[in-house]
Amino acid sequence: RSSAASDVYKRQELLQLLADITTEDKENAIAKMLTSELQVLIDSHKAKLNIVELKLASMYSSLDSDKKNAKQRTPNATAVSYTHLRAHETVLDLVCRLLLEKK
Repeated sequence: RSSAASDVYKRQELLQLLADITTEDKENAIAKMLTSELQVLIDSHKAKLNIVELKLASMYSSLDSDKKNAKQRTPNATAVSYTHLRAHETVLDLVCRLLLEKK
């Protein structure tokens, strides 16, 4: 029984302490807590963005090297006429071209 009375007394003390805290103090405490949580989220997103930026940089770098390699493989590429292309047309090319012309 004394334990129950002690619990009631502790609860009353706690309620009195909570009542003494001003609304401004409560708002400040909540603001600090939210600011801290937001900073954690911001830091997490910044880390994810850095990873994405690194991946994109790697992709662009490999695309640039692919372009350079393609230029090195075909240094004497020249334009050819449509007639020239038609002269070397295969049966499959002819069928595809005729089907596309129908559309």
